[in-house]
Amino acid sequence: MKKLFLSLLFILSLTIIGCGQETPETASTELPAVSTVIGEPSDDNITVAGNLTLAETLFINQNGIEITATGLSYNKKGELELNCSAVNHYSQDIFMDSYNASINEYMVYPQISENIVKVNEKINFVITFSKILMDYYHIKDAAEITVLFSIEEYDGTYQYSAGADAVMLFNDKVTLLTSAADTYVPAYDHNQGEFLYEQGGLRIAYKDVSSSIYNLSLDNPLTWAFYFYLDNTSSDDLILMVSHAAINGNDVSFSLISPIFSGKAEIANAGVSIDELAALGINNIEDMEVLEVSFTIFSLADPLTPLYESDPIIVNLQ
Repeated sequence: MKKLFLSLLFILSLTIIGCGQETPETASTELPAVSTVIGEPSDDNITVAGNLTLAETLFINQNGIEITATGLSYNKKGELELNCSAVNHYSQDIFMDSYNASINEYMVYPQISENIVKVNEKINFVITFSKILMDYYHIKDAAEITVLFSIEEYDGTYQYSAGADAVMLFNDKVTLLTSAADTYVPAYDHNQGEFLYEQGGLRIAYKDVSSSIYNLSLDNPLTWAFYFYLDNTSSDDLILMVSHAAINGNDVSFSLISPIFSGKAEIANAGVSIDELAALGINNIEDMEVLEVSFTIFSLADPLTPLYESDPIIVNLQ
């Protein structure tokens, strides 16, 4: 299982830091005209999502690449969307993505609608935020939106394995404030749960075990999930990984690699397959008596080098 986690962290390191060592080309000061525009442009410079507004904001402007937030909206599923446009006057096609994000004080999962922008092309795209998590955190007004945004050269095939050949053009957090920023009051309780471990400003506490929040619409859940409160009070963006877990003395495969920005909180969901537990004679929550768990903390800037590694921690579940 340790090899699997190291492999996942290696992939994560390529997506987060790009591993690129080459120097990007500097764009010409005389930019050619945009050849095509893909997608529907926003009607106004301010887009309304319920009572929220977001003024049009140019948040990336370098290497001939401009990324602009044009507003907020809700899609038909009720998911919050950050509307954006991208203009590429760089010398090559680019691949852009957003891997991690936070809304207010909570980490959420973003999904970008378009990744590729060809040379001298403009596209409109959206970054969608998980409604499941926003509902779970009771987020009603998105006052502060932070996204970890990356842009790299694109040669026609997306490559997690690009390694040192990848040229990263931009990789940083971007924070946008909405009309709710002036009145929003953070409500996160920093002392929730059963305290388990704290190092480097990251506090970890146990919440409970239940059906995964992603299975709530299912009569028979696919996984049981162990929930942990994470609170990052440090000045660094971090990653929490469960490096080992056992239930009732039996090793299990915990799926938890959780990035968490500085000053943000998260209720992390570590899922275990019900089939794996059934093979151990564990068929319901009442059969789970003891959880043994070990944590490893990494810097988001260097996800291959552990900062802290905990000893096994015992959690009595009954």
